[in-house]
Amino acid sequence: MSVGWSTDFVVLDGERPAAEGMRRAEESFADWVLVQREHGRYWYVYAFEEFRAQPGLAHGVWAVGALETMPLSHALNLHETESSQAVGDRALADTAPVLPAGRRPSAARFVELAADGTPLSVGGADVAPPASRRGRRPSAGRRGRPSG
Repeated sequence: MSVGWSTDFVVLDGERPAAEGMRRAEESFADWVLVQREHGRYWYVYAFEEFRAQPGLAHGVWAVGALETMPLSHALNLHETESSQAVGDRALADTAPVLPAGRRPSAARFVELAADGTPLSVGGADVAPPASRRGRRPSAGRRGRPSG
C-alpha cells in the first residue's frame, strides 16, 4: 500500500500528564496526534479519533483525578513494539507495512523527522493530506517540539 503524508498534527510529550495531552489534542484541531516517548526515541502516530477512543483515556478507568498526574504514555499503555517508524526521508517509506494482528495502528505508520529530530510529517496507508476530517476548522499544522 502506498503511504500518504500529513503535516496536520500535534506533538504530545508522553511523560506529561494524560489530561494535559488530551486537552492539547482537542484544542489543536489537528487530524493526527503524535505522541513522543523517551525524548523522541519512540513515536506513536494516532488519528485524532483513535487517540480519543483509547481505553486508558476514558473516564472511569482510573481513580478520579488520576489522569491529571499520570503520564500520557502510562495511560495509553505504550510499548516499543507498537511505535511508529521514524524516517529521515519520505522516500524510505514508500510502502506501508502490513499491520500484524493484535497490534495498534500506530505500528503501521511513520513519522518523518528533520536532522535535528523535529517531526515534519506523519505518514501511513490511511494518512491523507489535511482535510479536517473532524468537521471542525482546519489547523495550520502543529509541527515542532511539544510544550511542557
